[in-house]
Amino acid sequence: MRQLLAWQLLASLVLGVITQDSNDCPDTILCRDNYCNECYIPGCTPSTFPPEVLNGTWIKMFENLDDFCDCCRDVFIPDLEEGESCFRDVNGYTLPSKGLCGPGLFCEKNPDGRATCNRKTTLCHQEQDRYDDKVAEGLLGMDESRPVCDDHGYYKPLQCTFAGACRCVNRLSGDPEFGFVINLETANMEEVDCECAREMEILKELGCSMETKYEGSSKSSTDKFTAEYEACMNKPTSYFKDHLRCQPNGNYDKAQCVARRQEDEIGEDDEICFCLDSDLELNSTVVTIDNVHLMLECFFEDDTHYAGYYRPCEQEHRSLKAKAREVEEMDGTFLTDYGLPDCTYDGYYDLVQVDPTNPTKGHCVDMLNESLGDYSGNIEDMDCLCAQVRAALLPTDDRPICMANGSFRSFQCRAEKCYCVDKFGRQTSIEEDLINFVPEDCDV
Repeated sequence: MRQLLAWQLLASLVLGVITQDSNDCPDTILCRDNYCNECYIPGCTPSTFPPEVLNGTWIKMFENLDDFCDCCRDVFIPDLEEGESCFRDVNGYTLPSKGLCGPGLFCEKNPDGRATCNRKTTLCHQEQDRYDDKVAEGLLGMDESRPVCDDHGYYKPLQCTFAGACRCVNRLSGDPEFGFVINLETANMEEVDCECAREMEILKELGCSMETKYEGSSKSSTDKFTAEYEACMNKPTSYFKDHLRCQPNGNYDKAQCVARRQEDEIGEDDEICFCLDSDLELNSTVVTIDNVHLMLECFFEDDTHYAGYYRPCEQEHRSLKAKAREVEEMDGTFLTDYGLPDCTYDGYYDLVQVDPTNPTKGHCVDMLNESLGDYSGNIEDMDCLCAQVRAALLPTDDRPICMANGSFRSFQCRAEKCYCVDKFGRQTSIEEDLINFVPEDCDV
């Protein structure tokens, strides 16, 4: 974010220099105001409006080496449908007239040598196909929902499962990650896009890739790398100081505060705060953290925003680290038997917290570190996802049944019907009458 502020300042200074001289067209890669109209010789494809029935995309096309300022207008590229002929070699290929494969499709050469637009083979598409097959065969479960895939065939960020509960999910696997909303209605009201959750997952993937040592391409080495990488990815989501903060629903927080010094540098925290728009562009004045609740346009004190900005779990981290730094600055040694809690990307407490008397055990808590119920167990086997959904629903709702450790029981029952579920509470078998249902079948 410090880089973002620096680049914006630099851009404003450069623009001020360029616009001072408007007599001659610049012979550089820098463009002044109104360059396209005054200096550029039109040499690109003119804009044409497609028929209303035609699907496609407006894009910028690099057509002319002289157009270094990107003056060419957007060009409409029609979508080709599944099965239509396409071209893998675009040399001399006129995109505006012939089009590109539409969303979820790619150009693939068939055995007969002809290239056509075919549906991408992804987990999300495969799951959609299984859902459609169940509908056709009359085997669809009452609590199953069709996954939503994006234009590339990956899972869209938000997916809804048990009793309508919605979670941000991994784009490749569809498995839940950080970001939870109790139902689709709330998700729509809050305009949940899960962009922060997705960004944090990418950062975690990059971090685990760098943290895991690669020792060669032999099978034993790749197996070791895979196991260590997966172990890293399966660690709890953790709070780290310098990422942009999320909201509990997986969106970016509109109000952000960052420190202007590194954590290991000597001195007091010097934090600045600002607002971000939907494109993560700075769109406010910059204020100091002690004035964030008084002067920042996008910051309003509510259930998720506090006068001091920082949320309970991240504040606990900051307080303990500040004490340690204070002792170290006096050449002392900071000793404590207190373990820091696990925080999520929003600065609240993670669902699973370590038992202070036994590091191999854990218990389920809400984001304020209040117990979600009498759930505990081996911390490596806990996710507390069922406990979270059950606590969020009303007693009159169809609440899931959880195991002793807060995870989903392998089968669930609703309206005298029972069915199997996976570890995330998603229905995997068609429901049966309670008297005929065999729970052991779900453990196979």
